[in-house]
Amino acid sequence: DQDAKGDPGEKIPEAFNSAWWREGESPHGSVHASARGLARLAAAMALGGSIDGDEIITPGAWDLLHGNPIVRPDAQFGMVRTEFTQAGVNMYKDYPDDNMKERIMKS
Repeated sequence: DQDAKGDPGEKIPEAFNSAWWREGESPHGSVHASARGLARLAAAMALGGSIDGDEIITPGAWDLLHGNPIVRPDAQFGMVRTEFTQAGVNMYKDYPDDNMKERIMKS
């Protein structure tokens, strides 16, 4: 016996694509971008914050984003070493004594 309002799953795409949803800030997900746009953003970040003369973030902001990494074994990843910065970026560094789990995680 289905609810008179219909399947709520049918409303999800409508809600996520509404102006109301797009105007909100949701850092955990729901990015509205093309694959090309995301690739360009990733390339800019890999190049220090800018690409083809377009500055995504300043060099100082990029340095802050990648600053103060802390190396710790991570229980969520089977105790492999992670090196997260103050902004939550994992540096994925290679260590001379990498174990198999660490090599798999970085591959």
